[in-house]
Amino acid sequence: YMGGLVKVIAANPAFKLTIPMEQNEYITQNVVRSIHEDLQHNIWIATKGGKIHLYTLDGKPLQILNSLRTDNGQHISPNVYSIIVDKEGYLWLGTKGNGLFKTSKPINQYQNNFKDIVFTNYIHQSSDSLSLGHNNVYSLTEDQWGHIWVATFGGGISRMNKHNNKVTFTNITKANSNLSTNQIRYLKIDSEGNLWIATTFGINMLPKAQLNNDQFRFRHFLHSAGDKNSLSYN
Repeated sequence: YMGGLVKVIAANPAFKLTIPMEQNEYITQNVVRSIHEDLQHNIWIATKGGKIHLYTLDGKPLQILNSLRTDNGQHISPNVYSIIVDKEGYLWLGTKGNGLFKTSKPINQYQNNFKDIVFTNYIHQSSDSLSLGHNNVYSLTEDQWGHIWVATFGGGISRMNKHNNKVTFTNITKANSNLSTNQIRYLKIDSEGNLWIATTFGINMLPKAQLNNDQFRFRHFLHSAGDKNSLSYN
């Protein structure tokens, strides 16, 4: 429970421990929430304390982002739960409570000068049905059409749509679909292009053929008492 990051290596000793903040006042500075390797093989590590640490593939520190600078001049230190880089090279961050962040340009254009990164912040707005479904974002994934799928904890699933450089969201909830719950924990696109959704009430699956339209009909995988072939727990 002292926090930090463990790297598995194929030699003794089997693990190398990296402590993001050797000198810290709070344990949250070393509680790692998310890890991602970008196309340049840099490792992005987000901690519960609101910092993002960048390392080379062999574990050398590159940069610490103490906060995220947004295109409207804010500096936010969010609790990042999910990190992905999309097919165009943009970095996306899903956060607990602060919505979704996207870099203003592909990260390879920063040439490892990451302190200059600027983000656009997408948040839920109750007056805008095309805004993000909820500000608690637990997982992100991208489909073959370039849609970013957003797992929210409380607002179901949001699918990012981009048209003429304008970003909107299609929000899929229990109210407008057969999604089993609005509390989504994890998303995964499988090798055949289907979307799998881990929730607080079982597993849902959306077939590939439905990802690029607005007709969403989920398959459910739930625990059934007495059925040993069903999901062990919802």
